[in-house]
Amino acid sequence: MASRKRKTKGQLVIDLFLGEHVAGDASLKALVSIVFVVTVLLTFGSYVFAAQDKTQHLVTFAGDSIMQGTSATRAGRTVVGRLEELRPYWFVRNYSVAGASVTGNGVQWQPMNPHAVTPLLGDTIVVFLGTNDWGFNVPLDTFRTNYENFINVLEFLHPNIVCVTPIWRVNDGAKNTVGQTLGDYRAVIQNVCTAHEHSVIDGLPLVPHDAKYYDGYGLHPNDSGYAHYAKNLAKALDPLMAQ
Repeated sequence: MASRKRKTKGQLVIDLFLGEHVAGDASLKALVSIVFVVTVLLTFGSYVFAAQDKTQHLVTFAGDSIMQGTSATRAGRTVVGRLEELRPYWFVRNYSVAGASVTGNGVQWQPMNPHAVTPLLGDTIVVFLGTNDWGFNVPLDTFRTNYENFINVLEFLHPNIVCVTPIWRVNDGAKNTVGQTLGDYRAVIQNVCTAHEHSVIDGLPLVPHDAKYYDGYGLHPNDSGYAHYAKNLAKALDPLMAQ
C-alpha cells in the first residue's frame, strides 16, 4: 500500500480554505491557492505600512509654562500628557519651561535658547512662545527681531516648523506698559512665520474663551482647558506634520 505524502502546514491551511471539494481540479485549486496567498500578503503588508505611517512623527515642542502644564492636576492632564492618548504615534520631546520667551525680562527670566532646541532633532518643531514677551512689556520691534532670530536658528537643520500664536487669556485685549495687546504679538508671529514659509496655527480658538477653563491667574488652562487645548491642537497639527 503506497504511503500518503504528509502535507505541509501551508497546504493544510489552503485545503481548509478550499474545503477540499476542489481537490480533484488541480488547476482550480492552484488558482485559488495563489489568490489566497496574495490576499494574505496584501493584508499583512497593509498592516506593516500603516504601522510605519503611525510611528513616523518625532516632534519637538518649544514653549512656556502653559505647554509645560502649569496648573494641571497631574501629568496625564497636560497637553503633552493628553497627546499621548490622542496621538500615541507622536513622540513629543517637550522643551517647555515657565517664563520662557524669546526676549527675557533682563532680570530672572532669560530668553529661551534656540540652540538648545535644535539638538532635539524633531522632524517637526512647534513653537509656543509670545505670551511672556507681552507680559515682560517687550517693545514690538524688539519682539519681532528676537522671534525672527529664534526661527532662523531653528531652520539650521531644515525641520518642518509650525508657529502657534498665544492662546486666549482672561485679560486678553489689555495693553501692557508699552501700549501693546497680546493680539499685536500674535500678528508679529503670523507675519514672521508666513514670511519664512512656515505654517501658523491661530491659538485663539484652541481653548474656550471662558475663565472657567483657566486657573486663578487667568493665564494657564486648568484640566478642562487643557483637554480642549490638546484635542484642538492635535487636529490642527495633523495636516502639518512632516512626512
